[in-house]
Amino acid sequence: MGRPRKYTKKSLWEALERYFVSISRTVTLTERVPSGKKDEYGHEIYETKPILNDAGEPIRARQFEIPPTVGGICDYLKIHRSTWADYCDPEAHPEFREATVWARETIHAYLESALLDRAGKDLKGVIFTLQNNYGYAEKREVEMGPGARRAVAAANMTTAEREELLKELAREIFQTEEAKDE
Repeated sequence: MGRPRKYTKKSLWEALERYFVSISRTVTLTERVPSGKKDEYGHEIYETKPILNDAGEPIRARQFEIPPTVGGICDYLKIHRSTWADYCDPEAHPEFREATVWARETIHAYLESALLDRAGKDLKGVIFTLQNNYGYAEKREVEMGPGARRAVAAANMTTAEREELLKELAREIFQTEEAKDE
């Protein structure tokens, strides 16, 4: 019989919420708008006003002052990464599935927004984490020459179609050799 788990379904959920609250804050987004007044030098005076959504309500956003990570969760919960991995295993602990999926999705959402907000080399860690933990893949397009296109097409051909393609290629090579000789 193993050691009793440190967390129950409810206590894990509450601890995860406390972790995210401890590293973030919710702010009302604002913008600077001209006030219609000028200062003593004739410069426009701006006022800071809340940004309103289409319903006329102030837009509020969660800002992570410390990036959320699995390592941060483990440190906050005072558990080992292997324990976190065990909690995340839905077959071993289905009772923790909702809480652990929510925590992973919160981190995932943070990383996606960081991908859009950051620039240049500041993206390396974000991209690494998304590729290694969330299944993202970088899409690359390769321009193929006519020979490579034929080879790719040949992979899906019948034997008869391949024979015909080989005859065609042989004719092209023979014609090229004849042109060189002339």
